[in-house]
Amino acid sequence: RTLGLLTRPNSNRERLQLQQGVPNDAEFKRIDGLPRRVWSASAIKRAVDSLTAELRTPDGTRELWPDQAIALSEIGWYGGTVCGIRVSGGKTTTSFLAGTRLPDCPRPLLICPTKSIKTGKVARAYDNERRHWKVRDDYAWISYDHLQHRRQSEYLFIHKPGVLILDEAHHAGRYNSSRTKRIARYLAAYPEVPVIILTGSLIASRVVNDSLTLLAWARREHSPLPLPLEKVTQRYWKLALDVPQRASSGALRRWCKAGEPTLV
Repeated sequence: RTLGLLTRPNSNRERLQLQQGVPNDAEFKRIDGLPRRVWSASAIKRAVDSLTAELRTPDGTRELWPDQAIALSEIGWYGGTVCGIRVSGGKTTTSFLAGTRLPDCPRPLLICPTKSIKTGKVARAYDNERRHWKVRDDYAWISYDHLQHRRQSEYLFIHKPGVLILDEAHHAGRYNSSRTKRIARYLAAYPEVPVIILTGSLIASRVVNDSLTLLAWARREHSPLPLPLEKVTQRYWKLALDVPQRASSGALRRWCKAGEPTLV
């Protein structure tokens, strides 16, 4: 009620707000003005060749995949990056080379699902990646569940990672979880720390709720979703994009291509 927009309108004014949908306000204009880059086939080939040569060990035999080369290029240029890489699409190599692309950021910390650590998958992957790639020797890793434990409330402040790499990052997207609050508290104290988001399922039915925090961590003022302080605008976007849709797309129609089906 305090946001002035409800999923079930109780007045004509609220009903009109839902019909108008996402407004063409300052926050929409900020997002609409963000620079966009479309990777051409030739640019991808150059990135694959140059980064493979730069990052591969003398005895390494592997070559970077296109998605890995794109992600590692963006990480090197901008630091905080959102890498939407599909399952088995190369997230492991990307996560362990992210630190190499950010040599001035000390103590890279990989945060990942508990199963990946308990089964030894992360440790084996780290050893294997170092045979092929110039992976740093100061990596550490912790699970989301371990970070959430009450005894680990100060873990980040004790370890003081210079870069956070979140594998299966949707595990940290819920604003009311302890793990999310601890990461947010650390980033508030050290806003210069870049955050690398790695996930194959970032965009789900709860588009805004599941992605808002993660995109703000990684891209800061360049996030393509409303910033955390823009509560009213967030509400419009949630109602227009999350499933089930409860508000009109409004200004978002501007981004639909010719002939592309639009939302309500």
